Amino acid sequence: MIEQAAPQADPDPKALACYGVLLRQRGARERIWLRFVDGRPVSAITEQFLSWCCDQLQTVGIRVWALISR
Repeated sequence: MIEQAAPQADPDPKALACYGVLLRQRGARERIWLRFVDGRPVSAITEQFLSWCCDQLQTVGIRVWALISR
């Protein structure tokens, strides 16, 4: 992705956020889960993504995961 500057006078400014999870399991291929969000990544959207991740991890039998935020 390349950061681009929006014109200051843009009447309809846009925002795009991306969430991602790198899933590494011993003996399995690495997977990346990405979610793109139109607009600002407010807390409710972040919580929905983290909840979805927890459901997916439980499905594949993972009980613990580390969350690293940058």
